[in-house]
Amino acid sequence: MRITGEVVVTEPVYRAVIKAMVRRPLTIVRVCGIALVIPAATLLVVGDVATGVAVMILAGAVGVLLPWRLVSTHVKRARPALVSPWRYEITDDGLRVETAVRTSEVTWPNLIGHTDHRDFWLVQTRSRWRPPSS
Repeated sequence: MRITGEVVVTEPVYRAVIKAMVRRPLTIVRVCGIALVIPAATLLVVGDVATGVAVMILAGAVGVLLPWRLVSTHVKRARPALVSPWRYEITDDGLRVETAVRTSEVTWPNLIGHTDHRDFWLVQTRSRWRPPSS
């Protein structure tokens, strides 16, 4: 059995995919930013305004700017792959996805799970990456 098709991946959908993939690290970074607000507020109350404002700026950079920049960088790097439809092929051997930039293939034994989202599925696979041998 062979199923083929095309799908257009738009920038908002790709942004949602990235956010879903890195949800835990983004949450940790945001919590760190929020945690920096407490010492900043304490410094402001104590009277060390310059240091309190500096720590508050750092909290904003860590809690807001860093997660936004991470997602924006991923989307910017993916733009060449988003200009044309993604072609997929489902066979008895596995799943193949072809974009304008690269082709990925996953055999069924390497598929360990998936997560359903409103506009997409995230497929979890075993990593085939190996460090280069010296």
